[in-house]
Amino acid sequence: MQLSIVLLSVVCLFGISYARQKTTCENDNMKITCDTGKVIDVTEGNYGRTDADTCGSSSNTNCKAADSAKILRNKCEGKNSCTVSASSDVFGDPCSGVQKYLWIRYRCVNPTDIAPPPEPVVVVEPEQPKVCGAEKKVVACEGKTAQPYCDGEISITYANYGRTNIWVCPALFELTTNCVATNSVTVVSGLCNGKSTCIVNASNSVFGDPCVGHKKYVEIKYKCCA
Repeated sequence: MQLSIVLLSVVCLFGISYARQKTTCENDNMKITCDTGKVIDVTEGNYGRTDADTCGSSSNTNCKAADSAKILRNKCEGKNSCTVSASSDVFGDPCSGVQKYLWIRYRCVNPTDIAPPPEPVVVVEPEQPKVCGAEKKVVACEGKTAQPYCDGEISITYANYGRTNIWVCPALFELTTNCVATNSVTVVSGLCNGKSTCIVNASNSVFGDPCVGHKKYVEIKYKCCA
């Protein structure tokens, strides 16, 4: 008797929480409540049947709903009180035709005593480097279309709409070689990268006009990658 009093005093003095158990027969509601300031910490539980005599009788004592504890934690963990229906609608039916019951073991603890759930482990597979072939080139004079093509994926390495060579798309008295649309790589990459083919219009409406009054062309260099 004296030992019991001493143990109770220790529990009260240091706030040690003790495990509690509760059982509710199938199709009834289980109500769990902790004292003010305390919350529920679920340690284990089962919906099914693991003994012959609770809530009726049955010889099947190996009836366990696989996610019982997880469902109980989702509904009760960290709350001051909760109500859970002891039913197959909530837990699934682990043994059809057998009278079941819901059993829980839990503690009432301070909110800070509940460990947060572990962070999910995300496995990121390293991206495999792409294997690219030799560089290819396609040119289209102003008003025409360029159409890069690959068996794999296009990867743009260079692009320019304008004129940097008098011998490409030649025109009478056209000597300009310093005409560059600075957005060429961005525009062509957006149209073509990652595709097997694409169509690029050599036009001021696509790139703007980098040198008004001069004949222009689009030049595209790319690799085919797999």
